[in-house]
This record gives sequence, structure tokens and C-alpha cells, in this order.
Amino acid sequence: MRYLIFILTFTFAGLNAQQEKVVSQEENTLEIVIYGDNGNQLNEGYIKNNKLHGYWAGYNKQDNTLSFGKYDQGEKVGKWYFWSEGKLRRVNYNNSILE
Repeated sequence: MRYLIFILTFTFAGLNAQQEKVVSQEENTLEIVIYGDNGNQLNEGYIKNNKLHGYWAGYNKQDNTLSFGKYDQGEKVGKWYFWSEGKLRRVNYNNSILE
């Protein structure tokens, strides 16, 4: 589990993330929040059976949402939203493949 969280830290937040916190745990599902160097929240989401599962969101240092979407057993699925330079981009995923 620690290895998965370590990977998530670098995958979602790059080298800025330094602390993850398990917010809640039910059986085989964890709710995780990843924090950056200055204590700001960089990512939040769920892990089920050691895979990303459920809704995940990413934030910048100013706590603005950068991305939001859903995982199903480690695969990106459905509509994902990405904000960049004041613009919203919506894409659809099917098993982590853009449609």
C-alpha cells in the first residue's frame, strides 16, 4: 500500500507532494488526500483493492481545481475535466483510452 501511495504522489503531484493522509478507511477502500510542501491539498480520491477507484481531483498551489474524473479499478473512465489557462477541457475515457 505504501508503494502505491508513493507512486500516486509522483503521478499526480510531481516532486512537490510530501505527505499523504488517509482520511477514511472502509474494508478495502481508502480515501486519500495528498498535500504539497506548503500544506496545500494537491490531490484527493479513493483507492480500492490497491487501485485508483472512484472520483479523483487534482489542485494547484492556489487550491484551484486542475482536474476531476473517475477511475474504475485503476482505469480512467467517463468524463474527465481539465482546467488550464482559464479554459475548461472535457474529455471521455474508456479504460484509460481517450474516445
